[in-house]
Amino acid sequence: MKNPGKIKTVTSFNGQDMIQVFDGEKGFMVNPMTGSSSPVEMSADDIASIKRSNMFDNYLANYYTEGKLALQGEEAVNGAPAFKIKATLNPTTSTDLFIDKSSYRLVKSTVNTNSQGMAVSVDSFPSDYQEVNGFIVPMKTTMTMQVWSFQSSSQK
Repeated sequence: MKNPGKIKTVTSFNGQDMIQVFDGEKGFMVNPMTGSSSPVEMSADDIASIKRSNMFDNYLANYYTEGKLALQGEEAVNGAPAFKIKATLNPTTSTDLFIDKSSYRLVKSTVNTNSQGMAVSVDSFPSDYQEVNGFIVPMKTTMTMQVWSFQSSSQK
């Protein structure tokens, strides 16, 4: 990440790297898992998602001041107690944040959203926190994703 709003992510999966780049206005992605090695322009949903990861734009503080954060109690993450906080980002997207009770660092987040007609849940586990220019940031994030397709049914 580089201010103002420039972000690059590399996601490794089964030996292949998906690369996303956002220059502050447009985003492009190379996703070999789709069978292509050429860059394609990112969708508005993909850009919104990558922008939420920008540590220079504290979107959670914005939601806090608007009253969209709610303490949901406590839950263990990797055997350690954590505060669970629900952040409602918009009517179709929410994030559960898990803050370690002893270090006050984010140890897990779960994003629940709808994308292209499917319910998507992404768990992220930031780790290996280090100081960089006075900021404590995670050097590694492990992610898992679950996708469900929506099916409509009609009753007679």
